[in-house]
Amino acid sequence: MVDSSRIAFSGSYVALITPFNETEEVCFESLGRLIDWHVNEGSDGLVVLGTTGESVLLTDDEYWEVAEFSLQHSAGRIPIVLGCGGVSTSKTTALAKRLASLQPNGFLSVTPYYVKPSQLGLIDYYRSIADASDVPLILYNVPGRTGVDLSNETVHKLSEHSNIVGLKDATGDIARGSELIAALPDFSFLSGDDETALSYLRVGGNGVISVTANVAPRQLKEIVNQQLDLSLERISSSRSDLIDIDAEFAKLMPLNKALFIEANPIPVKWALWRMSKIQYGIRSPLTWLDEKFQPEVEYALKHAQIIK
Repeated sequence: MVDSSRIAFSGSYVALITPFNETEEVCFESLGRLIDWHVNEGSDGLVVLGTTGESVLLTDDEYWEVAEFSLQHSAGRIPIVLGCGGVSTSKTTALAKRLASLQPNGFLSVTPYYVKPSQLGLIDYYRSIADASDVPLILYNVPGRTGVDLSNETVHKLSEHSNIVGLKDATGDIARGSELIAALPDFSFLSGDDETALSYLRVGGNGVISVTANVAPRQLKEIVNQQLDLSLERISSSRSDLIDIDAEFAKLMPLNKALFIEANPIPVKWALWRMSKIQYGIRSPLTWLDEKFQPEVEYALKHAQIIK
């Protein structure tokens, strides 16, 4: 298993979807079953109410209810990181203060989207959130969706705050990630790009926050933890029962691609519905996966031996 003594977060975390029913109401029954399933499959943690969880499409009451339910239902069986990001520094700080009362294991905070703040603005934003509670904070950089990039220099400055403990890196830029990882050995670096996740781990990343883990939790956990053990020189590559990590990851590669064939979480929710894990339901303005893309996602599920 992964040695987590040096870092705050490691292993395979699931960027959990929020299940709805056909009338676009949150389906707490399905949410509870998903949490139970991920506990049983051995996922190292869940990120609830992230962007994959359609958090920006929930009302304030729904947001709180999903957070509260997830912490209560998990009952300490699996670490829960709550999404806590937004556009406004003051609103996000207020949200952090309120969510902290639920005692989550961490917060994941995306960079403010659309408004395109400067690096100084990002520093103020994140330090304000980190000051709002004692919940460990993971930065989240996904410039392809937010329109703003959290620079390596800014991550360096933010890492000096005692309550800012890690980064979810969804840039897909391994060279850039490698430089940052080498410079900050006591920081948690988590890949947020499923296609390049294995490469990220091999340059020193500590784990993943994965969309693919929604549908292949055990497979991804085994790949991630095996690679981390190798990186820590815990086991020898000559061991007879050592899995071929590249071959196992290759089984998931069509899925890593197919789950982004339309905007996330459209494909992954269709995949979970196809697996009979959730009901038919997504929140407008997102729509159900287009019929022309469904065969590709179904093929990827079969290729990963998730369905027959």
